[in-house]
Amino acid sequence: MNTRSRALVARNESKIRLHSEKFQMAWQARLRLVGGDKSKVGWPQLKKEDIRCMQDPEEHSRNAEKRRKATERRLRKESELREDGLLGEEEDDEMVTPLRIEWSKAWARSRRWTEEVRLLEEEWRRLPVTHAHREKVWIERAVAVPVGSIPFAEAEGMVAYATKQSQMYRDLAIFTNAGAAAHARHGSQFSPWENFQSLAPSSLTASGFQVHRTSFSLEELLAAAEHTAEVRAQAEAPDDDSDWQDLDVLSSDLEDSDHHSRPPSPDPHDPIASPDSFDHSQPCSSSPLPHNGKPPGRPNTTSVARQKKRQENAASPFTRIPHPKSMPAHRMLPSRKTDTDARDFETSNGGHWLGKRASPPGKSKQPRRSKKKKVSPRRHPNERLRDLKELTEELGYQYISWDGRNPLLILDREGRIIVVFVGAPEDADWPFVVGQAAEAFEEAREEGLRTGAFAVGEDSHRRGRFWTLKGGVSHGGGQKRPGNMVNPPGQLRLFNRLIANKYVRRIGGFQSSAMRTFGPKLFQDYVNDLQALFAHHPELRHNFTNSILPAVTFNLGPQSVTFEHVRRPQQSARLLVVEFPPAATTLLPSAVIAHGNTPLSPSETWFSMTQYAAGGLFRYVKYGFKTTKQLLAQGGRSLKGKLDGNPGQRHNNGLDLFSKADELARDHAACFGV
Repeated sequence: MNTRSRALVARNESKIRLHSEKFQMAWQARLRLVGGDKSKVGWPQLKKEDIRCMQDPEEHSRNAEKRRKATERRLRKESELREDGLLGEEEDDEMVTPLRIEWSKAWARSRRWTEEVRLLEEEWRRLPVTHAHREKVWIERAVAVPVGSIPFAEAEGMVAYATKQSQMYRDLAIFTNAGAAAHARHGSQFSPWENFQSLAPSSLTASGFQVHRTSFSLEELLAAAEHTAEVRAQAEAPDDDSDWQDLDVLSSDLEDSDHHSRPPSPDPHDPIASPDSFDHSQPCSSSPLPHNGKPPGRPNTTSVARQKKRQENAASPFTRIPHPKSMPAHRMLPSRKTDTDARDFETSNGGHWLGKRASPPGKSKQPRRSKKKKVSPRRHPNERLRDLKELTEELGYQYISWDGRNPLLILDREGRIIVVFVGAPEDADWPFVVGQAAEAFEEAREEGLRTGAFAVGEDSHRRGRFWTLKGGVSHGGGQKRPGNMVNPPGQLRLFNRLIANKYVRRIGGFQSSAMRTFGPKLFQDYVNDLQALFAHHPELRHNFTNSILPAVTFNLGPQSVTFEHVRRPQQSARLLVVEFPPAATTLLPSAVIAHGNTPLSPSETWFSMTQYAAGGLFRYVKYGFKTTKQLLAQGGRSLKGKLDGNPGQRHNNGLDLFSKADELARDHAACFGV
C-alpha cells in the first residue's frame, strides 16, 4: 500500500471515529435524560465490534505485520524487474491504479462470499424447522382421510401416500440436523409390509384401518401402472403394421434395459386384495435404490453420453464387424458387362508403385515450383468439360440411365467387378442426411472465403474450378514417413469441423461399407496393410472411425464439376457415361479409369466427397516401414527387386483382389464369415 492509499484509509478511519463519537455522545445524553435506565434509551449501545470499516476487524499488529511483509515482497519483485530491465522508475505511478482496482475487486469478492456463507448458514438453520412442519402437515392429512365414506382401497392409498411423505420430511429433517445423507436416501423407500404404528394416529387404528408397506418403491409402482395403461391402449389400437414395427423396436430396447427388477404389471381387472388376506407373519425387506440414487428405469443420460463419446474416440475402423445383413441383400444384383479386359489396364513399370500424372502436351513433366516465386495454377491437358452429346456421338461412350438408388455392377470381359454404382442406403432419411452434409460443405466454403482461409487461386487446379478441403494420412513427395496432411490453420479448422459432422461421418461410413460389400478381398487387403501402418505409427489419425480409407477430399463447390482426369488418360479405359443423380455413391479404381463430370446449368450446385488411399502407403508397409532410399541403403537393389516382384506381378495380384459377380457371395463369406 502506497502513501496515497494509506492517506485514503486514514481519512476513512477518522470519519468512522467521528461518527462513532457523535453517536456515543448522543446515547450518553439520552441515558442521562431517562435517569440512567438503559432499557428506556431506545437505542442500542454502540460497541466496538459493531463498528465496521472497509476491512473486517482484525488485530492492528497483525495487519501491520501483513502490510510490512507485503511491502517487502513488492519491493523485492520490483527490484528483480528493474534488474532485468523490465521496470523503470517512472512506471511506479502507472501501477498504482491497476493495483487499487484489483484490490477493490478482491475485497468485494471476499465480502460477497462472506455474505453468501452467512445466508447459507441461516437457510440451513431454518431447514429442519420447515421439514418438521411439513411432516406434521402430512400426518394431519393422513388423519383427515374419510375412511368410512370412500372405498377401502382408495383410503388405503391416500393414507399410505401421506405417511410416506411425512416419513420423507422426517428423514430430511434428520439429515439437515445430523448430516446423515444415508438416512435421507433410505427414507425415500416406501415399504408398507411393515407396520408404522408409531406414526399412525390412534384414530386410524381404532377404526380397524391398518397400513402396511410393500417391497416396491413408489416410483416402481407408478411405472407398473403406466405400463399397464400402455398395454391396454395397445390392445385397443387398430391393427396397423407401422404400429407393430414401432412396438418391435420398443420391445428390443426394453429387453436391453434393466426392467427385470420391476414388479410384474397387475391385471387391471383383478380385484384388490383386502387387508385380511395379507400374511403379516412373513416380513419383507424393502428394496434399496440403485447405487447411483436414481429410481429404476431412469438411466443417467450424462454418463451414457460420456461413455458413448469415449467409445467413439477409442473406436477403430479396423475392428468393426460387418453386419450379417450387409451381404445377402446384394447377392443378386443387376450388372452390365463390357468388352474391356482389366488385364489391359495400365500397369506400373519395374518397381514403380505410383502412376504418373497426366502431363500437358509437349511436356514430359510438371515444372518445378519455386518456394519464393508465386506461379500460376497447374493446368490440365483436358481442361474442358465434355457434354453428353460429345461423349455419346463423337467419342462413342455408351449411355446408361441409372436411378441413383439401386446398385449397378459394371463388369469387365472376365466378369470382374471393376466399377460399382452403389446408389444410396435404403434409409428414408438419407436425402436429409445428404442435404445436411451439403449445407455443411456450403457453410465451410463461405466461412473460408470470408475469413481468408482459402488463398487466391486455390479454386483453380487440375481437377476443376472449385474449392476443396483435403486431409488424412498420405505418403509421397519426399516424405520420410507417412503423416497426416498439413493444412493452414484456417483450413484445418474447417476440415476438422467437417469430419466431426455426424452427417458427413455417416456418408463416410457408408462409402467404406460399400467397399467392404462389393470388394471384400480388396477391403481385407486394405485392412491388413493399413492396420499395420496405424499400429506402427500411432500418431496417425483416422478421419472417420467408421471408414478404413485414410484420406478424404471435400469438394465444396459451388459447382464441383471435374475435368476428365486419370493418371495417364491416353492409356486408360473409357467405358460409359452414366446418369449420376444426387445423393449417390460410386466405387472405381481411379488410377486406371478416366472419369469426370458433364457441365451443369448456372443455377445448379454440386458437392462431392471422395475417399481414397495413396499407393505410397502400401509401398511403405511392403518395404518394412521404410522409404525407397532407406530400403536401398539397407538391402540394396536386390532386396528392393525381391519386394517389388517381377514386372506385372503386382498387377496380377491386384486383379485377383477384384471379385467376380458370380463369386461375390463366396468371397464375402471367406473374408468375413457372413
